[in-house]
Amino acid sequence: VENSNTNSKPIEHTSPKACVEYSSELKFPDRIWSVNFHPFLKLCSCVGTDKLLYIVSFTDSESYDLMQEENNKHTNDSNHVNSNNLKIEYKLDTEHTRTVRSVQWDSSGELLGLGSFDGTASIYYFPNIKQYSTDQSKNTDKEVFQCKLIVLLKGHESEIKSVSFSCTSEYFATCSRDKTIWIWQAEQSQDTDKIMNLENKETLAYDCCSILEEHTQDIKHVQFHPIIETVLFSSSYDNTIKVWENSEVEEDWVCVKTISAPHYNTVWGISIDEVCSGVLVSCGEDRLISLFDLRGEKSKSLLGPNKEEDSYCCKDPKLLCKVEEAHERSVYCVKSYNGVVVSGGGDNEVSLHKIHEESEEGGRKYSMQKISTYTHEDDINSVDIRSYSIKEGVSKKSEVEYYVASGGDDFVIKISKITVSK
Repeated sequence: VENSNTNSKPIEHTSPKACVEYSSELKFPDRIWSVNFHPFLKLCSCVGTDKLLYIVSFTDSESYDLMQEENNKHTNDSNHVNSNNLKIEYKLDTEHTRTVRSVQWDSSGELLGLGSFDGTASIYYFPNIKQYSTDQSKNTDKEVFQCKLIVLLKGHESEIKSVSFSCTSEYFATCSRDKTIWIWQAEQSQDTDKIMNLENKETLAYDCCSILEEHTQDIKHVQFHPIIETVLFSSSYDNTIKVWENSEVEEDWVCVKTISAPHYNTVWGISIDEVCSGVLVSCGEDRLISLFDLRGEKSKSLLGPNKEEDSYCCKDPKLLCKVEEAHERSVYCVKSYNGVVVSGGGDNEVSLHKIHEESEEGGRKYSMQKISTYTHEDDINSVDIRSYSIKEGVSKKSEVEYYVASGGDDFVIKISKITVSK
């Protein structure tokens, strides 16, 4: 692999509604399977075939003086390529013996979950990470990224494909090629209502509380609802999306809805919007990106912050619209944040769509409008999007700054800063 020190190609503008501030990349020794932004720090975690966890920082400053040797110090690999805005802050040799397929921070930003092709999942605790500063001169404490493995979860009979924390971190979900979803719960001896606020999470322990077996094929993705910890979504090779609830009546997790349309092939990915929490998007082998309303028959806007009682009120999500042939090949991953949807596919392209809402007689009409694209040199396995300027609810500004991350079979992660107008 040749070494280079250039930014990635500029994003192609397909609409005047998006403006690219920068797009930067890092190249790794092997395939990248999953990327995930920290919930409130400008850090991005990534994992892949080399079984390592990397934490990458990114900055908006053009004067960010980063030497190639700085990244090589963490990677011990001269093939790592950096551009001005990215820096490898930390590298961890995980406990996993095969590819690490999935990574996710919890909402406290202190717990990090991993899922591996070795059939196990792990949860690491970063007690000092909140001390991290975007002002690099202040990051003199080498203990900022100190972490501890608090649990290694075993039980699946095959590869784990995806992991997810509930909004309070009381629950942790894993899904597998063995067609099962395992729900892990923090031990009852813990004060689970206050997990997010525990000063020391080292004593946390998770045990399996439920095994869900209604999917008939390999399960590709799981995600908890962002503000309701007792609701879980999953997608599968069996062409369906399933909605699960922790039922007080059944005293167990049960499937309350199976969505079998509009997808007619493998549903590779799903995403519930963290800000507009009534939004569910999905993507699949059929090249579709679909938009659902989780709120039932609601008259107010979907594109706004929702209280718990307004963000999930039905067991029958309503299909609002779909983008056919969203990519030229299979769409492997999708993520929605504040009504902006990013997707990646087998056509090596990352696409951004903006959910558009307009009032009409009798209700509202929805569509997804493509606003930007950029490319990798091989399949895209994972995407993420986040805005650090949205503190509470939807920003009232006419323009919102987003960061988009993507990783793929070309061994590269790209992070772009994009301004989207309303």
